[in-house]
Amino acid sequence: MIKFLIFLFLVPPLSHAEENQVLIRKIDRMKSSVSQAESRQRSIYKQVLDSEIKIKKMSEERSKVNKKMLASEADSQELAYEVREWEQKVKSQRKKITSSVAQIYRLKNPSLLTVLFSGQKASEIEKSVRFFKKISESDFKRFRSYEVSLRKAKEARQNLKREVRRLLGLRKDLKTKENRLLADQEAKSKLIQSIKSHAEKNLMLLKELRARLPELDRDAKVAIFEKRGRLFPPLKRRPTEAYGSLFDPTYRVKLLHLGWTYEDLAPATSVRAIFQGTVEFVGTLPGYGKTLILNHGDHYFSVYTHNNQLKVFQGEQVFEGQTVALSGSKLYFELRHFSNAIDPHKWISFNQPNEVAQAPAYGDSL
Repeated sequence: MIKFLIFLFLVPPLSHAEENQVLIRKIDRMKSSVSQAESRQRSIYKQVLDSEIKIKKMSEERSKVNKKMLASEADSQELAYEVREWEQKVKSQRKKITSSVAQIYRLKNPSLLTVLFSGQKASEIEKSVRFFKKISESDFKRFRSYEVSLRKAKEARQNLKREVRRLLGLRKDLKTKENRLLADQEAKSKLIQSIKSHAEKNLMLLKELRARLPELDRDAKVAIFEKRGRLFPPLKRRPTEAYGSLFDPTYRVKLLHLGWTYEDLAPATSVRAIFQGTVEFVGTLPGYGKTLILNHGDHYFSVYTHNNQLKVFQGEQVFEGQTVALSGSKLYFELRHFSNAIDPHKWISFNQPNEVAQAPAYGDSL
């Protein structure tokens, strides 16, 4: 304890500038943590989506297996009925053959001739024997035919039973895999919520740390996610069409509108940067006209299309609220995180200062 007190007396307290530097380093670490959490959340979310696709495919495959099983079971029942019919025919034919053979035997037995055919000639008796023999041969051929059909029916039934057992095993295997994917998906969803909750706590800590900085340093190196809900709008007015689903009355289909559309604009309306960043792209895109893309860091991008003039060049650093283009009669705007469009309404506020300082003009880049 004494050594600790001596250490406190010997180590001079930090100056305000040094304290600020410590706070700024903490803020940078916190921003990096939030950015990494977003990247990890996106990666896990992609895995969840992939799992959903696999689950859907497995569910469809299981449905097909169920249909095959029902069809096989119906065929098996039909074959069972057919087998019973052939068994009855074989049994009946066996009786006929037995009766015919017994009849021939009696005709050929001399001890019976005197009793049964005492009034018949030998030629007539021989004729009767030949007749019964022909009947017996015909019955025997029919019996063989019935036996072949019975064997084939039994084989087909056994094959169907094996197929049903195979389909049952396949269905069970698919269900097991589906349950495993669902459990994995649930675990990943919980992990996403945990990461999201942790990121929100870090954002709150960021705000607290920035509040401890002097006024002039509070906006230094601010990340775009720190300004969620407080970004500049690209135009002062609200969009004609917002982000979300739209119904096309011409083609009678639902379309997903991935950004904001402004229509009936006054010529050369100022288009402003929603946040500080670097000009990633300036040029013309098919179907979108003169287009500008700003990189705001941490994989966030804003896109401005259908412009009349572009006021910045590629690689230029722009600040929040700076005029970066002049519109035509229309403007289409998107906000993207990685490659996914996100709803600008959750990020942008229309309650911004009317006048924003502008950078020196360098002339039109296009």
